[in-house]
Amino acid sequence: MSVEALVRSGLVVWTNVTLKEKFEWKPVESGHSVGWPHGQWVTRMQALTDAIAFGSGLLHAEWICPSEPAEPRLVECAGRAPGDKIVELINLAYRCSLREQQARCLCGQETDLAVASVAGAAIRFFGTATAGIAGFTDLAQDRAAELGVVELEFDVAPGTRVPVTDSSWTRHGHVLCVGDSPDEANERAAIACAAVGFEIRPSTGSCTATTP
Repeated sequence: MSVEALVRSGLVVWTNVTLKEKFEWKPVESGHSVGWPHGQWVTRMQALTDAIAFGSGLLHAEWICPSEPAEPRLVECAGRAPGDKIVELINLAYRCSLREQQARCLCGQETDLAVASVAGAAIRFFGTATAGIAGFTDLAQDRAAELGVVELEFDVAPGTRVPVTDSSWTRHGHVLCVGDSPDEANERAAIACAAVGFEIRPSTGSCTATTP
């Protein structure tokens, strides 16, 4: 998981919790969902901010959360925006411009972000467990609207030979969905990803479906 925090003059003024999914065959992120309850994370991000003497801006921290009673472990942190379209997800879930709010913090100004998300947003990436020829179908417009699809993009064309997805650079597109809650958005993104039916056809056989 990751936590994004806006910090002004050393004080955490806002946080977001992002949960992550991984592909079954490789520890590569297959999806993200934002807008989850903050719980302990405001306190933890403030402690991290104090420990690294972070001044103002956007702090992005990756954490591993083992089973209780073990404490969460920090993997890495950086004074930058997260990748993988998490900024876009946050903008949708909080109905804001995170970049604008980051600029406000850097200028010492007050932010006007909602403390809790007003919706959920999630993304799923298309990946392949084997190399081969890509095949997929687009979503019908009414089905996409039903699933809250905001963005559906393919990085390859049907019939293109693609490699195994073994890093974030070898994913083959994504679908981004919104919902009334993070749970709903995450479920919708998973359904939309499956509905697209991104498949790989070996040169000598039929298509084999991949699992996000």
